[in-house]
Amino acid sequence: MPNKEMWSEEMIAEQIKRTSVEQKPADVPEVSATDTIPDSNKRRNFLVVGCGDGGSMIAQAIRDSIPGTYTICYNTSARAMEKLKADIKIVPQAEDGSGKVRDYSKDVFKQGSYKHLLGNVKAALEHHTDIAYILVTTTTDGGTGSGVSPMVARFIADNSEIPVIVIGVYPALTEDATAQFNALNWQAEVEKIKLPYMIFDNGAVSGPKSMVHRMVNKEIADVLKVITGDYYGNSDISMIDSRDMYMLLQHTGKRIFIETDTDRPKTGQSLDDYVKNMIEDAYQPKPVNVKGIGVFVKGPASMIGSLDTSLTEVRGIYGDAAIQYVHVQESDDVQISVIMAGCSEPTDRLYTIRSRYDDIMNAQHDDESALGDLMSGMNNPLGTMKKRTVDAAEPDLSALDI
Repeated sequence: MPNKEMWSEEMIAEQIKRTSVEQKPADVPEVSATDTIPDSNKRRNFLVVGCGDGGSMIAQAIRDSIPGTYTICYNTSARAMEKLKADIKIVPQAEDGSGKVRDYSKDVFKQGSYKHLLGNVKAALEHHTDIAYILVTTTTDGGTGSGVSPMVARFIADNSEIPVIVIGVYPALTEDATAQFNALNWQAEVEKIKLPYMIFDNGAVSGPKSMVHRMVNKEIADVLKVITGDYYGNSDISMIDSRDMYMLLQHTGKRIFIETDTDRPKTGQSLDDYVKNMIEDAYQPKPVNVKGIGVFVKGPASMIGSLDTSLTEVRGIYGDAAIQYVHVQESDDVQISVIMAGCSEPTDRLYTIRSRYDDIMNAQHDDESALGDLMSGMNNPLGTMKKRTVDAAEPDLSALDI
């Protein structure tokens, strides 16, 4: 493919000048951009980097739901960005999407987009000094988001002092073979970059595709409020401070599972049973081999006084965590949340993705066998495309060539 003209540095500077606006509430104290463990009494704000169509919509859902969020959206299609609300939009010139071809989107990013993305990330961190975490969001079935998000996350983490968390969404099993193929490749690359990540699942919700996306995106925004501190304040009883939160999300790392609910436990219901029900109903693969747990409970004194926060049964099922933090807070409102970190990859769900891929490809194979077995030996249902040649004058990106 011929090289495409990228944005000039002047264009990037003008974009930052036009779109960088103050997002944090006036009463939110500032933290140093170099302090990766914010003080306990300070809100944990996000910089969200949305990748591709789906990832950008997730970023917008987080921005709409959580005040103080700053968003940068990167895509290879300008059409998908027209109605999107974001602080910064980055689209390489002359590009018109990558379809579902992951390698194409990687080549576009390496050809020069990485410079513009990193420049905007650094400008945002300089302007918004209250950012505690950088989230890289994507769906895993397409070309742009699935292809570049692991690379984007590792690249930002290597060039920033702010902790990075990847958030991905699996496709429903009704999606095509390419979607399943891309999701498995994305999972392999996310494991390879060794950054904390969260997985949500369109396959956990039934209904029209647009409704499923809205519900899952809302779920993502809701559970992230546990991290920001929107749902829980300081407590004289017990609390998870920002250092504890950092240890859960970053030090324990690997896959992170977060779920939250506002229903009051039924009479006689244990906290173990309550949390087990939350896990069953979540739009995420179940946690496996949990290494760290954060438990959050707020409600009237009569309620919290009767709950055993040790979660012995939960730990017996999902992993007897080495570390556990507990936040208990008296409040008129009821909210119970759990963070489970250090989880293994969701093997059972990955097997269903592979089975769906095999079923589709075997059906195609059978159909074509009568015509000479034209599908024999085919792997990627879209085949392969000739890769771009990266300009030798560009920096060596081999560390990100995942």
